[in-house]
Parts: sequence; C-alpha cells; structure tokens
Amino acid sequence: MPDGSEKPTMFASRSLTKTERNYSQIDKEALSIVWGVKRFYQYLFGRHFDLVTDHKLLVSIFAPNRSLPCLSATRMVHYALFLQAFSYTIKYRNTKNHANADALSRLPLAVDRDCEYLTEADVTSISQVELMPVTATDIARTTKTDRKLFELYESLKSGTELPVPWKGRESEFSLQNGCIMYGHRVCIPEKYQNQVLEELHVGHPGIVEMKAIARSYCYWQGIDASIANFVQNCSACIATRNEPARINRHPWEWPNGPWQRIHVDYAGPFMGKMFFVVSDAYSK
Repeated sequence: MPDGSEKPTMFASRSLTKTERNYSQIDKEALSIVWGVKRFYQYLFGRHFDLVTDHKLLVSIFAPNRSLPCLSATRMVHYALFLQAFSYTIKYRNTKNHANADALSRLPLAVDRDCEYLTEADVTSISQVELMPVTATDIARTTKTDRKLFELYESLKSGTELPVPWKGRESEFSLQNGCIMYGHRVCIPEKYQNQVLEELHVGHPGIVEMKAIARSYCYWQGIDASIANFVQNCSACIATRNEPARINRHPWEWPNGPWQRIHVDYAGPFMGKMFFVVSDAYSK
C-alpha cells in the first residue's frame, strides 16, 4: 500500500504429502516457494515481483543473479530451473514478521490419496538408490546411526546449519526416503562402503574406471582414496598392471679440460676415519 503496509489479496495452502513429509527442511521451504509461484502463476508471470521467505539459505540459493553449484541436489536444480522463467527479487524476512501470511500454515488439511505422487526429482533420486548393491531401506536405517552421517542427517531434517565438514554446501545435499543424496549420488554409510567398493571392483576395471563409475552413483568423504587403496591391495590388479615407463639415462657430457667438473662423495668409515673423495671428470 502507499503507506508501506501490506494487505493480502489471496491466501492459499495445502498439506504435505507422505513423500514430501520426508523431505529435508530446506527442501520443504523450497517446495513452498515453488508451489506458491505455481498457484499464483497467472498473477506473476510476465511481471517483476518480490519473493519473501523466512529461510535465509534460500535467498542465496534462489537469487536470480547466482548460479547453483554443479553438484546441487537434483530436487533443488528442478526448483531453480522452474523459477528462472520468472522475474523476481528474493528477500529474507524474519519469521516473527510473517504474521500476515502464517495463519494457514497452522491449519493442516487432509490430503486425498489421489494427490500422492512423485516428482521427476524424486524418481531420479530413487532410481539412483535402487541401483546400489544394498537396498534403500538398509542405507536409510544405517544413515541414522552412522557416526559421520548422523549430524548431517539431523541438520538436513531440521533445516539447521550443516556441520563443519559440509558447512556452506546446503544446496548440494537432500533427503530422499531417509537416504542422503549428494547431488544425484547416494551417500553411503561406513558400514556398506566395502560392499559398494567390491561392486565397483567387479571385473577389475582399475582406479580410473572405478572413480568414474562411482561419480555417477555413490559418495562418501574420501571415496577416491578408498578406491585407490582397494585397488592397490588387490593381488590380481597388481599382477596385471603396467610397469612404469623406463627412464632413458642421460650420459654426462665429456668436459673440455681438467677441473671443469668434479664429483665428490664421502667414503668410510675406514680405520676409524671418513674420507672426502674428489674425482676430476676429465683427468680421472
């Protein structure tokens, strides 16, 4: 309004489906933005508008003048691509100042079973998990007890700042049916890492090929080092690997006169003493 106050023209809300309730907090916040823009598409498309959110991380992730990291979570990429069709300025506003639009979030609505569906991002993520040598149920169950992934899981679930090893990479991780996804790759708990390495090593493809396959399906901190150690301890790989290239020896050039080049070394101990040996390359 002219005096700076805000007057709502329309309210809209819906409850999360069973699948969406398993999203991480940042994915839920992003979903609410995308659903709101879709809901009021006729009012927003073709004109510039302000997009106000109480989730500070999304301000930097969905900023129109910034690009997503190349390893962003699949779902976040879909959301960002959708929003690129609109002209907007995204702004942060503290939750306490969202009272004019917060009432409906306290009023849950029943969800019709016919509304339960999976998005393209969900299908992509699930297909990646199903290709692993362990089931998605095993990975989801073990993730909650894994000493390295538990803090990451809790932070994604609650929407709090990620722990130190992953701090600042919120757009790269997401939750899919209890499994942590790093971009389109599944984060493997420590319990199943050897099992996954054995699957990658079928046929003894070598370090480079194993890394290439792993980058399409799975991830854990230090996975490249784990693959290198696994191959280096495989007797079959050691027996068939190529020998290092022979180095051609470069002979010393013959000097033109005495004392142009000398060679020195220590000899001994001999008879309780060390000898300093100097040899002239020309006169020997």
